[in-house]
Amino acid sequence: MLFTALKTRFSAPDPAVLAELAAQHCGITLIPLWLTAHTKLAPVLPGWQSSPVELMALYPAQSERLPKTRAFLDYLKTAVETQISRM
Repeated sequence: MLFTALKTRFSAPDPAVLAELAAQHCGITLIPLWLTAHTKLAPVLPGWQSSPVELMALYPAQSERLPKTRAFLDYLKTAVETQISRM
């Protein structure tokens, strides 16, 4: 197996920006697979996966008891689990 160091030319905290750059033929990127669902992007290394990442939802402590906050967190959890199960 061949390994080589890669130089990063661009970084962004928003994976949608990276997906758009890749779609505009600016190179390859490491983005969540679900983000490619409605694009012409395709995996460069099929079968390869990055290390798992931690997903956090940040909100004010006092809002945790609000029904709308709980509903959103439940929705987010279900949506992420659904996307992961489709991979």
